Amino acid sequence: MNVLLVEDDAEMRALLKSVLEIRGHSVAEFGDGESAWQACQTQHFPLLILDCLAPGMAGLELCRRIRSSQTTAASLILVITARTQAGDLEQVLAAGADDYLAKPVDPQLLNVRLTIAEQRVTVLQAQAATLNALRASDVHLNEAQHIAHVGSWHLDLACDKLTWSDEIFRIFELDPAKFDANYATFLNTVHPEDRDLVDLAYFRSIEHRTPYEIAHRLCMPDGRIKWVNERGLAVYDDAGKALFSTGTVQDITAYKKTQEELQFAALVYQAVGEAVMITDSNNLIVAVNPAFTCLTGYTAAEAIGKNPKFQSSGRQGKSFYKAMWHQLNTTGIWEGEIWNRHKDGHEIAVWQLIHTTYDDNGNVLRRVTLLSDVTDQKRAEETIRRHAYYDPLTGVPNRRLFNDRLGMEIKKSHRSGLPMALMFIDLDRFKEVNDTLGHSQGDTLLSEAVHRIIECVRKIDTVSRLGGDEFTVILSELDSTRSVERIAQDIISKLSAPFHLNNETARISASIGITLYPSDATESEALLKNADQAMYAAKRSGRNCFSHFKHTA
Repeated sequence: MNVLLVEDDAEMRALLKSVLEIRGHSVAEFGDGESAWQACQTQHFPLLILDCLAPGMAGLELCRRIRSSQTTAASLILVITARTQAGDLEQVLAAGADDYLAKPVDPQLLNVRLTIAEQRVTVLQAQAATLNALRASDVHLNEAQHIAHVGSWHLDLACDKLTWSDEIFRIFELDPAKFDANYATFLNTVHPEDRDLVDLAYFRSIEHRTPYEIAHRLCMPDGRIKWVNERGLAVYDDAGKALFSTGTVQDITAYKKTQEELQFAALVYQAVGEAVMITDSNNLIVAVNPAFTCLTGYTAAEAIGKNPKFQSSGRQGKSFYKAMWHQLNTTGIWEGEIWNRHKDGHEIAVWQLIHTTYDDNGNVLRRVTLLSDVTDQKRAEETIRRHAYYDPLTGVPNRRLFNDRLGMEIKKSHRSGLPMALMFIDLDRFKEVNDTLGHSQGDTLLSEAVHRIIECVRKIDTVSRLGGDEFTVILSELDSTRSVERIAQDIISKLSAPFHLNNETARISASIGITLYPSDATESEALLKNADQAMYAAKRSGRNCFSHFKHTA
């Protein structure tokens, strides 16, 4: 795909370009944001990688412009930033970025993030292609019936001036010379039962910066009812204020009467590679395409006649489905992620887009659902999360997650009034194991040591590896601090037992430092420092023992 890269550091830009080209992408590289913005005016980039602090125009400002530009097709934006505090990342996401990568860039993490980005772009492009095919089929059907007339409109939000093309006046059967077109007079032409829905859909599109599309009824001067489908989008200034909306109106009265949408849907859903499921007004499946079978494992014969909930994984609760159905019943459209269960029993993450069609009386006729498999994307995200917060050798929390857990446990202890203990564990003579038996055997010993430590504590306690042969244990909300020494002695006893490493046997011991909250300290950094100090006191006392932190004069 075409990738836009903005990075002022020439060496970093060359590295990123090399990685992208190796992955088969075509790269347009820029050292400043202004030049990149000019390129975006003439070319679409499905993937953009932006330096947060690019000269000329900062990456976040460029990100905001791209997101607010209604002439730019859907893209995925990855921001590279050296500032990764919570507040900084909130600004990155608020600017419209989909993901971020911390500086200095880790090549392995870069490739993982690019894999995720490529998968998400593929899903976006597949959905766009499928919806374009549906729209093209809709136009073709109506042209074949010689009744599909489309008019254009433009609403200036500053002065509430609504401009209609001649075709819209024809559809609405109004005389341009006798009709003062503005938003209020337009609403008066809408069927009274549909006015609130139209008004809500339009202003939600303005607020959320999403395309506006709704089918509704019109009241003709002689009392007849027409159906029209309206589409539109808004244009915003640099401050995010909506300036005007523009769009189209299509007469779909005959389309509604003949229910031809089911016929063209049948032609399209059999051909597209994306899974399609059609349900009736009772939410029972009436048709699925071959891609649905590939995705779920269920044939058409097994699915037709059933409620789609037979695929439920149980992950989503009642509140999730209540919100989904509220939106479907209000707007006729729902889009989101859901976990289903494959026929063979494994869970699959699916991105669903549901569109509703109605009969002449406004009742639900059909719901057409497009389904895309995003399981690999979810797994990749989980891999990134584990790499960021868990030690890859032992599987326990790393230093980053330990610091988060310690902060949370301090808050819990403060609320409950119960004390908490922190242990700092250092393995004695572990270096000798590495030097004599090798690092592979040493890694095996570390993994076994973690299992032995975990056996000595409760499930609510946290065992972490800070690095090397250093571990910590957070003993949460203790009813009594007297149990701490028992746990420490239990850990020492288990770690002093022989380790059988393939054909070799190794013996180590442990020195443990203990500090208590709140009696010794109330801050995370101070508690860790106290435990470390107490651990060294245990080593000075001969190792293979524990020591409590002691305040010095």
